[in-house]
Amino acid sequence: MVTHLLRWISKLSDGLDRLARGVVVILLAAMSVILIAQVFFRYVLQHSLPWSEEIARYLFVWASMLGAGIALRLRFHPGLTLLVDHLPGRWRALVGVLANGLVLVLLLVVAREGFLIARMNAWQRSPAVGIPMMYPYAAVWVGALVMAVHALRFLVHELASLAGTRA
Repeated sequence: MVTHLLRWISKLSDGLDRLARGVVVILLAAMSVILIAQVFFRYVLQHSLPWSEEIARYLFVWASMLGAGIALRLRFHPGLTLLVDHLPGRWRALVGVLANGLVLVLLLVVAREGFLIARMNAWQRSPAVGIPMMYPYAAVWVGALVMAVHALRFLVHELASLAGTRA
């Protein structure tokens, strides 16, 4: 049962990771093109693009939130593991369950609150482009949900380790 769940959540986590990486590449490329165009228009053509800074900011927020999910999946976020590294295997797994469980709860709270804030701001329009502010705000809850899937994967892995199941 645990190995089946671990296999399923691992596939989901890996799929979301691949999707996030592709989307981040596209977002960063679009942001770069927009900013280069803005510099060209401002300094060469002496005509500024009024929407470029706003769109680049929203693309950056989305890339940052999805990038945080990628970093979590790769375990690139900083952590203090000096004491945990010296614990025996079972105790290390217990600390992993506790840490990943707390991270999962925090991410689910962030996702819920981010969704509520996005929904609350759905009527508001961005100043330069006029898109609903729900879309830029959605980066918070989408990114938190992606990270929650990765945290759930780590949690299930630690639980499998505690149960003595090969993960």
